Amino acid sequence: MYRGLWKWFHLGLSLNQTLIFMRTEHYNPSQLEVEMAYALTELQSQLGKFLTHNTIKSIENRIQEDNPMLLLHLEDQDGDPHEVVVKIIQRADKF
Repeated sequence: MYRGLWKWFHLGLSLNQTLIFMRTEHYNPSQLEVEMAYALTELQSQLGKFLTHNTIKSIENRIQEDNPMLLLHLEDQDGDPHEVVVKIIQRADKF
């Protein structure tokens, strides 16, 4: 591991590139991604107010995946089922 890191560091120095060091160490899933997934799940009734032709029947929460994912199970006015997938991805820190 250190050999690969040294090569990356050395390459950055030799090309006169700016090296980016991230403060957040764990991204998959990150704490922010998990908290955002929980927050959106708790806001199910408020989100439903903005959907004019569909109602949210349930939200399937897949928090512990690489990037947390929410599956929103909807039903339209005709009774047809629909599904919307929301994938939560935190971008790397930019310092």
